[in-house]
Amino acid sequence: SDDNRPTDNTGERMVESNFINTSLFALGKVIDALKKGLRRVPYRESKLTRLLEDCLGGRNHATMICTLSPSITHHQATYNTLKLSTECMSVQNTVVSEPSEAVPAQPPVDRRKRPQLDNNPPPQVDKKKPSKKRAPQPSMAPAAPPTPPKRQRLDPQQQQQQQQQEQQKQKRREQKQRERRMSRIPMPSMSRRASRHVERGFVAPGGFGCGAGRAGDV
Repeated sequence: SDDNRPTDNTGERMVESNFINTSLFALGKVIDALKKGLRRVPYRESKLTRLLEDCLGGRNHATMICTLSPSITHHQATYNTLKLSTECMSVQNTVVSEPSEAVPAQPPVDRRKRPQLDNNPPPQVDKKKPSKKRAPQPSMAPAAPPTPPKRQRLDPQQQQQQQQQEQQKQKRREQKQRERRMSRIPMPSMSRRASRHVERGFVAPGGFGCGAGRAGDV
């Protein structure tokens, strides 16, 4: 326990030492109940014993370290510490053995009983299966592009004829394009007077019409 007389604790230190003494007292009660084998163990009387609930009882293994002082002034604290450690040693937990998954070790082989195996080891058998020959599969590589045909060398006269033919083709294309453009251009609208002359006959550029009509129209 924490003795406040030699330390002269006051204020917050005094409150902390009181809590420590209360927890140690509850720990002593828990150890006494475990030693006697009582059905009810007071773990909930202190936060310290509540935290140590999984370490003290059951099939757990706990280790306690006790510190002592050879000074005669601390003989009472030394006695209390030894008393608590003795009570802890008298606590016996129930041991529960679990089946281990480890494979048992095989006994050593006596080589003197089998000298033939030592001198003549068994032949090793090749367990590899015979490989079956597979038919060659077609390669998935992309096909090479076709090689362009070789151009024949032409004479200067043949080259000139070929150029003339290409020029004629180009002129024909340009003429067709002009005709298409002209066909798309809209015709201008004629006046009423011109349309009347057109109905009667041809209209000359000077404004005189000719054609079949009445006698008074000329």
